[in-house]
Amino acid sequence: RTGSTMLRHLLDSHPSIICHGEVFLGKSRCRALLSDRRRYCLSPQYQDQFYHAFNTHQIDDFIQNHLLISVDAGIKAVGFKFKTDEFFLSAFQDISESLKTNDEIRVIHLKRKDWLAQYLSHEMVRRKKTKTVLHETVKNNLEPITLNKRSLFRYFDDLSNREVKIKKEFLNHKKIEIYYDDLVDNTNETIKSIFEFLHVEEGQVVTPTKKIISNYPSLIVNYDDVVNWIGSSEYAEILNR
Repeated sequence: RTGSTMLRHLLDSHPSIICHGEVFLGKSRCRALLSDRRRYCLSPQYQDQFYHAFNTHQIDDFIQNHLLISVDAGIKAVGFKFKTDEFFLSAFQDISESLKTNDEIRVIHLKRKDWLAQYLSHEMVRRKKTKTVLHETVKNNLEPITLNKRSLFRYFDDLSNREVKIKKEFLNHKKIEIYYDDLVDNTNETIKSIFEFLHVEEGQVVTPTKKIISNYPSLIVNYDDVVNWIGSSEYAEILNR
C-alpha cells in the first residue's frame, strides 16, 4: 500500500493529471475524500460535485462519466487507486466489472520485485508495528519480528495467483507494469515511462510519503531461516531479483 500511495501522490502532483486515492470502500460506498488529505486538485466545489454524482448515478455511469472525467481542460488524465486484492473481493464486484468492461481505461499495474520485503511490510502493518503510510515528518522506529513459514508461503501463493488472474481480467486493456522498487530507486525514469504511457508532458512531481522499511533483513529475527525456506521453494527466484 505504501508504494501505491506514493505513486498516487506523484501522479496527482502533475498539473495535467488527477489521481484520486481509494475512492471506494466496497458495496458501492464512497470513501470520505475529505479525510484523504490530498494536497492537489480536489477543491471544495469539486468535492460537492463528486458526492452529488455518486449519490445520483449508477456505479458504472458514475465511474465512466464522472469519476474518470474532469471539467478542467488542462487535465489530460484522470484515474484512481484500486488495489488488486480488492478487485477480486465480492464487496467491490460492481466496481471491478465496470473497470473490466471498459477497455479504453489504461491500467498502471504497480508490482514489487522483492516479495519478501512486501510480505514484511504487510506483517508490520497487520501486527500494528507501523502505519500503512509514513510521511516525511514522521519517524518510524521499528522492532524486529519473527516470520511464520506457513503464513509466508500462503501470502506468496495468493500474490502469485492474483498476478496471473489480473492479467487475464485486463487482457484487452492498454497496460504498463511498474515496480515499486524502481519507483523508489529510479523515480525519474519510472515516472517518465508513465507519462509516456498516459500521453502527458513530463513535469516535476512530488510526494509527501516515504519508504517505510529500509534494510529490512535486520527487521526479521529469523532471517537466515526465511532465506533458506524461500531458497528451497518454487519462489527461490525472488531472492535474486
